[in-house]
Amino acid sequence: MRRNEALAIEWRHVDRRAKRIKVPQTKNRKAFSVRIIPPIAEILEELGGEGEGRLFPWQGDSVTHHFVRTARKAIIHFGKLVNNFSEIFPGRNYPFFLI
Repeated sequence: MRRNEALAIEWRHVDRRAKRIKVPQTKNRKAFSVRIIPPIAEILEELGGEGEGRLFPWQGDSVTHHFVRTARKAIIHFGKLVNNFSEIFPGRNYPFFLI
């Protein structure tokens, strides 16, 4: 699902009984639906459960901005983890995928 497709979903597109969310706006103009799995049901509850308007009140650019900022922080933390790992086990060359 593309970012703008997710951001366009409205509460009226959520069918809890059928456990489906309809995605009406797509790049190729073909609507589709996705199954509501338990973790998604929990998130829907946290968002307020029912209502009018869009599920997510954000604009696409703000989502991208926050994602990039969070990813940068995660990379910095990951870099510190790798450095700490090499300090704990000096002199060993571990394949990156093991770290």
